Amino acid sequence: MGDGAGVRGWRALADLALPLTCAGCGGPGSRWCPGCADLLARELLPGVVTGRLEGVPVLAAGDHTGALRRLVTAYKDGERRDLRPLVARVLVRPLTVAVGPREGVPLVVAPSRGATRRQRGDSPVADAVRAATRLLPGTRSSVADVLRVSGAVRDQTGLGRAARAANLAGRVRVRPGWEPPAGPVWLVDDVVTTGATATASVEALRAVGCTVAGVVSATRVL
Repeated sequence: MGDGAGVRGWRALADLALPLTCAGCGGPGSRWCPGCADLLARELLPGVVTGRLEGVPVLAAGDHTGALRRLVTAYKDGERRDLRPLVARVLVRPLTVAVGPREGVPLVVAPSRGATRRQRGDSPVADAVRAATRLLPGTRSSVADVLRVSGAVRDQTGLGRAARAANLAGRVRVRPGWEPPAGPVWLVDDVVTTGATATASVEALRAVGCTVAGVVSATRVL
């Protein structure tokens, strides 16, 4: 898809806007204004960025900066659930690379703290991943929201790499009764920051016999 078509696609989503404040710039009249849609399109057009973690690839739509960071943060932490179609479209980029021509590849959502889940009353990342799978070609991939964080875990915000790893070490578990699929799974999150959550999640999945093909996220700091 050329640059012009990409920008038009992002603007088309912006045209669906409700009469709200833009989550990107704070301007009135839309949930995500045309100017921020243009910025987002330019940040994403270069392609999927990659890294490695726990011996598997990490695929992300872009770095955790600029309009992309503002979008993801507003959606999950700013209670702007109206931005889900935009976040889903961001996730489609790395998911398409991860899934490729294969159909029905299982996706497992990275966990949030129990207190955070209860406070939000929903699972925004899982909801965005499900919305993204509806945009993928072929048979829809299954989405498993089965990872849980157990025990006393601090909010990760503001913690450094070592502190994040220690905070989650051994505390991510797979929900009892979940039957791991026979084939490889992809772990999906909104942001990979230091990799602590992804690392603990990969370890938990491997502990129940899962083969983890890699990690997909909307943005990354790695």
